[in-house]
Amino acid sequence: MSQKRICLILALITTACYAPIRHADFINLDDPPYVYDNPQVQRGVTADGIAWAFKAGLFFSTPHVDYWQPLTVLSHMLDVTCFGMNPHAQHLVNLALHVANTLLLFGVFSKITHSKRRSALVALLFAVHPLHIESVAWITERKDVLSAFFWILALGCYPRYASSKTWTNYVRVCFLFACSLMAKPAGLTFPFILLLMDVWPLERFRDEQGISLIFEKIPLLALSAASACITFLEQGKHLGSGARPLAGVLNGYLHYLTQTLVPLKLSIWHPPFSEISTARVVIASALLLGVSLWVCRDLRTRPFLFVGWFWFVGMLIPTIRLKDIAWAERFTYLPLIGIFIMISWSLPSPSILSRPKRQLLGLGTAGTVILLCILTFQQAHSWQNSVTLYQHALTIHPDAPLIQNNLGLALMQAKQEKKARAHFEQAIRLKPEMAEAWDNLGLIAIQEGKLDESLRCHTRAVLLKPDFSTAHEHLAYALAQEGNKSEAMVHYQEALRLEPSSTLALCNLGSLLSQTGKAHDAMQLYQRGLKLNPDDPDLLNNLGALFLRGGLSSQARDCFDHAIQSRPSFSEAHASLATILALQGEHAKAVDHYRIALQTKPDDIVTQYNLANSLLELQQDDEAQALLKKVAGQGANLELARRASDLLAQKSLYPPNRIRKESP
Repeated sequence: MSQKRICLILALITTACYAPIRHADFINLDDPPYVYDNPQVQRGVTADGIAWAFKAGLFFSTPHVDYWQPLTVLSHMLDVTCFGMNPHAQHLVNLALHVANTLLLFGVFSKITHSKRRSALVALLFAVHPLHIESVAWITERKDVLSAFFWILALGCYPRYASSKTWTNYVRVCFLFACSLMAKPAGLTFPFILLLMDVWPLERFRDEQGISLIFEKIPLLALSAASACITFLEQGKHLGSGARPLAGVLNGYLHYLTQTLVPLKLSIWHPPFSEISTARVVIASALLLGVSLWVCRDLRTRPFLFVGWFWFVGMLIPTIRLKDIAWAERFTYLPLIGIFIMISWSLPSPSILSRPKRQLLGLGTAGTVILLCILTFQQAHSWQNSVTLYQHALTIHPDAPLIQNNLGLALMQAKQEKKARAHFEQAIRLKPEMAEAWDNLGLIAIQEGKLDESLRCHTRAVLLKPDFSTAHEHLAYALAQEGNKSEAMVHYQEALRLEPSSTLALCNLGSLLSQTGKAHDAMQLYQRGLKLNPDDPDLLNNLGALFLRGGLSSQARDCFDHAIQSRPSFSEAHASLATILALQGEHAKAVDHYRIALQTKPDDIVTQYNLANSLLELQQDDEAQALLKKVAGQGANLELARRASDLLAQKSLYPPNRIRKESP
């Protein structure tokens, strides 16, 4: 079979396995801060955004990245520029990268081993194995597939350097490896993998001294060390418990091997093994030691076993030792290639088998691949949205407080408050010290009009986790609702100390300052926030409102214009800009903006009334009459209803005796 046909088959099978994710939504675990609530990503690709992507996680900490990953951030920005904040398109980009990785993997191994059949099997297992669903179906895990893309490209460039020894080819390898690290530092062990490739299939140790092969990897080792230091300095703030003990590491390898061979009970979250039995440690030790001795013994006759095994073991080291990170399927994205190499090259060649055995081998291989495809396809269905994902996870880990809390949050966003409350309460029963669940329960309480309960829950969240900026914001909001504005300001200020770029805290604190006669302080606060987020539409809108209130219509107009550029559907900014335009006599433009505002909020009677006034100025009386009748007929704002009725009477658009009698 030709290489092009194999590539086409690989691409079609991979796409079919992951087809359900084309309709998937964002999920509320990591997607909000890293993608759709990230103000830098929301603006798409900009010069400031590019600079921010390379600085975040390197020169300053931010909740919008967990470590330095500039290329991943830029890829999300590019998605927004091309498709808007569209989760379906972003899922398809992830899938396209996974398909590209599959084809690259096949191309690299078929070129250096000259075995298309075995290389195709490695690529096929890589493409359809269920352990990879998390890396492909989770938008936040773009970093996995993007990092792997550059990593495999670098791996493919290495044989050319090995044969030519030119600096041009070596620089190309270094550059691609650096790009991989700038997407995610998952491939830190790349220099070690190249040494394994020198053993097999390149067989460089036969012709060159081992010390020279190690020495040539020093620049790559320097890149790995630099990336490791940057990542540790950023993530070390959150990983205070240090490294996993040896028993945990051994158990981790046993866990991943078991899941590779029997990929069942997969979940977005797995609890750490708090107690590891002696039996599991003994089994894991015996397995690791036994397999390691076996592959070393057969190094001369079957070097692919040695390479594949230590590829798997070595690539897991950076993540398997982190004590504060539970076992996660996404960590196996590149390491499993080693196991697939062992499987593929261990199978007997069909040419030496009898026809019945050859047919049996083909059926067994095809059956295994089909089973993996079915499992991956089923698992992909659970990634449709947050609710389906967490409901699936709870069938595996029903006592997981994190999943209970996140499912409750997803249900709350879906306006299913009663079901959400039950999950928050269950999360608290499972883990009473879980500040996030207390905070979310407080949000449910305030939606239900239970202000006392909300205050109690948010206060508990702040006490349990004093550096929880969101809990301070929510407690401040509840205090403001109670009328305790001074205490609310204290908590908003604390939230801003913890997270200076929080738009919610900036806007709400500014609103409180404005209400208490400190408009100048509010203006300074908004301007400070805009230095951090220059295109934030909410801050721009609030600042514009202050300018308008102060009679600075020109500055206000600039703010509203900028806010609309950042968020074209921002109804409040459109309505405010239209008001300024109407005051300046530009009624035709005002009408356009009023109409846009009403597309988002069609029942906004203030905007309807103002639109009617501008229409009257343009002598479009029929539409104005319909709008004024609608305003006059509503009972929510009697003063506005009276004005509409008076205006109708003055313009003689209908007889005065039809004015609503209940209007004052």
